[in-house]
Amino acid sequence: MSRMIDEDSSKFDVVNVFKWFFMNSDANYVTNNPRGIPEGEIGIMDFKGFTWWHLMKVVTNLSTVRTSLRYVQVRVF
Repeated sequence: MSRMIDEDSSKFDVVNVFKWFFMNSDANYVTNNPRGIPEGEIGIMDFKGFTWWHLMKVVTNLSTVRTSLRYVQVRVF
């Protein structure tokens, strides 16, 4: 479960969000199930405070998003 701590869009950094997500996921994979995702795990994200300006920062970093999603496809499935 995760949520934004600071809702200020000027401080929102998409690259750091993806770094945090993958570091957290990798630590979870190593400590729980050697096969990958622990059985029955469901990720929950709270988007309260996520605004149009946050989305615009994601859109301007589409290469980062594309690379991250490609990694998820290869790593998880």
